[in-house]
Amino acid sequence: MVQVYVPKDLRVHMLEIQQEEGWSNAELILGAIEETHEGLAVAGRGERAGSGLFSRSYRPRKPGNEDVIQVGVRLLDSDIAQIDRLVSTAHTGSRSAYIVAALRAFLANRFPPEDQ
Repeated sequence: MVQVYVPKDLRVHMLEIQQEEGWSNAELILGAIEETHEGLAVAGRGERAGSGLFSRSYRPRKPGNEDVIQVGVRLLDSDIAQIDRLVSTAHTGSRSAYIVAALRAFLANRFPPEDQ
């Protein structure tokens, strides 16, 4: 089981498309990654600082964001490993950040931002 931390606004759109298509969390997330991974722009993690054995790039833990919902996803070990390879290649700070970026890109086609 993988835990993904998804912003509330994104979760609303996830639920809408899941009801429409009859998809599970896993089907939606894996489909979003498959469709968007080649052009996915994700903010990277900090570069390695220092020349020692460890990175020294740790920051104080940020307080939890109340606008984020934890979503559990059951995935095969091979799928988790593939996502981790993509996360590593994208130099993303976390699995959740990568998955959220993929979901945003995927769902943007179905739920365009409202004009202001």
